[in-house]
Amino acid sequence: MVKKTDDKFIEKLICYTEKLNNLTFRDYQSDKVAKIYKSVLFNDGATFTTLWARKAGKSMMLRAVFFGLMCLMPALGYTAMAVDFSILKRFREGFTSVIAGPKIQTAGILFQELRRQSKTAHFKTCFKELDLDITISNLLHFELSNGSKAQAFSGSENASNEGPEADLLAIDEASMLTPFSIYKILKPFCAASNGTIIEAGTPGKKRCAFLTDINFNKRYYPERHVAIPYDLVVPHSKTYARFIENQLLSLPGGIDNPSFKQNFLLEWTISENNFVEPEYFQSLATAIRYEISPNTVLSAGIDWGKVNSDTCCTILEYNQHSVRIIDLLNISGRYTEQLEVLKLFLHSYNLSCIIPESNNIGDPMSEKIEEEFGKIVRPTFMSVPMQDKIFTNLLMFLTAKPPRFAWYDDNSRESKMFAQQFMDAEQQMKGNFLCVHKMDADGSKDDFLFSTALALEGALTTKLRSGSAFGYKSTGKTRNVLDILKDY
Repeated sequence: MVKKTDDKFIEKLICYTEKLNNLTFRDYQSDKVAKIYKSVLFNDGATFTTLWARKAGKSMMLRAVFFGLMCLMPALGYTAMAVDFSILKRFREGFTSVIAGPKIQTAGILFQELRRQSKTAHFKTCFKELDLDITISNLLHFELSNGSKAQAFSGSENASNEGPEADLLAIDEASMLTPFSIYKILKPFCAASNGTIIEAGTPGKKRCAFLTDINFNKRYYPERHVAIPYDLVVPHSKTYARFIENQLLSLPGGIDNPSFKQNFLLEWTISENNFVEPEYFQSLATAIRYEISPNTVLSAGIDWGKVNSDTCCTILEYNQHSVRIIDLLNISGRYTEQLEVLKLFLHSYNLSCIIPESNNIGDPMSEKIEEEFGKIVRPTFMSVPMQDKIFTNLLMFLTAKPPRFAWYDDNSRESKMFAQQFMDAEQQMKGNFLCVHKMDADGSKDDFLFSTALALEGALTTKLRSGSAFGYKSTGKTRNVLDILKDY
């Protein structure tokens, strides 16, 4: 827990950083710097994600933070503050910073500015006060006499990167880097130190590791993500405001121009949209499992595991007005073992129907479930029209206002997988049909999407005790998927 005294200490560090760099942080910059300093001092291993409008002061802020930490952390290691922040003792031998970009030239921009500023009279005066000298200064490496150093690295998969142990890692233009670059090459730099990581950049046209980390922060650590669009910068700079005004007048479409949306409004222009917006999906969750209500349909959907996927089962409750997730199961291993576990799981509920996925040519797994549970089992072949039907219905409940869909987030393995798969899922139109699938990234899955859509299909086609089955209006024309409710 951060104490008021800790906040005051961090404020002093920011003030001295401003003095050292001969600048004043803007309000949105100082808030970001405070969070970075807290992370470093508490050694919490935070990964910060920031979307920056072009020329909003990102490079200037990173340069100031790098220089402030390199100068101040080793000196603080010999003060009384090392008692409250034990990590400072480790910094006595120097603070290590790394900046990486899609190209080495991108990372080197910060070092060009560091070299330029280190030659000014103001910096020389500050160095003298701190009894510091610059021992190495080139386009890729900057080192001080207190042992602190900063290095530039290329995030390209083709680069040979055996990086140092980094106390602070900044990844610039993160949307241009592949998952392999970020997760395999760069982030391990902070493994031994549990160092702080900063991912920064503008949105792109496709899904990437940067967007994955943004969505993760939005769900688990919302305070670690921030977006700084152009309208936060305009009040601080008249010239910036004039540039934006000219851009809006000259660009085709003005504010709706895709380039302007990416660079200044910070919108992702991805051809394949989210099946459901992650922030909205999170708002549908509660922290507890739901009690089963009387006079409702209890339905189970099963997506059988393939070579690289697990078998997933969703049990939901439908009451003609809303859908609630009751239980989830994810299993792997030999099919015989899966069947035994699945049977026990299904027997624990008074189910109205069970809808397993079927290949339509004789499915041993589905047949075993039929033998066990009888007529309530309705194997369903996942043709393109059938997928359009079940996901159209699921989307209707997910996007209804007021909400008609609820799920539980009890921090279990299954609920975490369920949430991640729904937030990662993508949708697109193939001809007249809605197609829903996992995102194109290693480790992405969609098993719970299919088991949930099948469970809902079972509930909607089963007569309620006090009503009739739900009717689906088939797609007969190309339509706007986001305007789905007009078909009903």
